[in-house]
Amino acid sequence: MSIDNRIMDIFEEHRIRFVISVPCKNLSGLLKGLEKHEKIRLIYPAREEEGLGISAGCYLGGARSVMLIQNSGLGNMVNAIKSLMQYYDMPFFIIVSQRGGKEEKIEAQKPMGEATKELLDVLKVKSLVFNDPGHVSGLGNLIKKCFENNESTVVLAEPSFFRGECGR
Repeated sequence: MSIDNRIMDIFEEHRIRFVISVPCKNLSGLLKGLEKHEKIRLIYPAREEEGLGISAGCYLGGARSVMLIQNSGLGNMVNAIKSLMQYYDMPFFIIVSQRGGKEEKIEAQKPMGEATKELLDVLKVKSLVFNDPGHVSGLGNLIKKCFENNESTVVLAEPSFFRGECGR
């Protein structure tokens, strides 16, 4: 099974009804699948902090959402994370396409790639690195804990996570 299809199945299993994304090439396969999904609505905000506001609205309305962004967008979300989501104790779940690593060809991606984990630590947001398609097996449990235990979580998805097949 493709990693993208498995992620969509996990979203559906864990009652994710909205996916909010500022696209990245590493997320393109997943986004194409979500655009056709019958039970999950895909929303493209203009900026990442707008997406976090939509995520807050979903939560307040009783629906679960996940954000899909690249790590450069985390810098745009700092105030919304601290003064909206954390201040009002609303959980959020974000899968971040981790850019700026060894294979990165775009130099401008590298500074945020180096700072992403430290930024999340400073913001006191739980983060985990997924660098192999097999790591998808832990995604459902993280989503469950996020919404049932109010544990906001960011998955830092390395480019290698999106390559290849995964088991069911």
